[in-house]
Amino acid sequence: MWGLFLFYRIDYAMNYYVYIIQSQVDSSFYKGFSTQPLSRFQQHNNGEAVLIG
Repeated sequence: MWGLFLFYRIDYAMNYYVYIIQSQVDSSFYKGFSTQPLSRFQQHNNGEAVLIG
């Protein structure tokens, strides 16, 4: 389960956001980018997202 969720809009024309989430299991951090950061956060918490590095 991922807890802490921070995101920042980086491209106003394309609506891209950079996000950082923190695991509630081992406190590790994961970073990524998405055009729909809240949906992406839900995917991470539902186990639907593939975590790479």
